[in-house]
Amino acid sequence: MQATEIKIDWKRFDTFFDLWRAHRDDTQLLYVIGEEHHCYIGSIGSRAGKQGLGNRYQWQYVRGAQAIFGLDEPSGQVAYSGSLSSLSPILATHILAMEALVQNAFVLSHGRENALFQPEHFIEGYNAIHKGDLPKFLQARR
Repeated sequence: MQATEIKIDWKRFDTFFDLWRAHRDDTQLLYVIGEEHHCYIGSIGSRAGKQGLGNRYQWQYVRGAQAIFGLDEPSGQVAYSGSLSSLSPILATHILAMEALVQNAFVLSHGRENALFQPEHFIEGYNAIHKGDLPKFLQARR
């Protein structure tokens, strides 16, 4: 059986707040917060809640995080968005499979101790093709 290939177009943001502003209305998205440590990798559209990134991370909670850190904007923790393409329609299973592949790449590169996520179970039969400005831990996987 041939694997399903899914292209992921990556874009880098200086902070999660910038990513949030750019993609708050998106309902299908992979996102990475951090790059080497204290990294969170998640998705929008892979589970029941499909109201978008802005609903998942409501602005009052984003602002609350700013207050906790004592900064108007955080610094030093980059973020990435990953938009899926090459399939139509993009199903929740596709997003979840890609999330698991990206999480696995991070854990293999930087170890489970640097992850702020519980890795999703790997789903057989999928390959990712990474394009754009992707996180360092994915650069060797182009």
